[in-house]
Amino acid sequence: MPELQEMSVSDFAALVPSRVRRSIERGWTHGQEKLYNDIKADKKRVYKTHERDTVILPLMIGKTVAVHNGKD
Repeated sequence: MPELQEMSVSDFAALVPSRVRRSIERGWTHGQEKLYNDIKADKKRVYKTHERDTVILPLMIGKTVAVHNGKD
């Protein structure tokens, strides 16, 4: 698990299926980029987002992400 957390995004992209790899190659949306930057800065305990199509990256392991479901 520690090896995975230290892995770069490009190395991680080589391990995942093509759909995820294409999402990584296309780049992040503004919301995804903000979420990733917040997680890198390690500001909070729970990260709230509306980004339902976000790729789970190794830097997110051990973090709690609350995804808005439209009701709550």
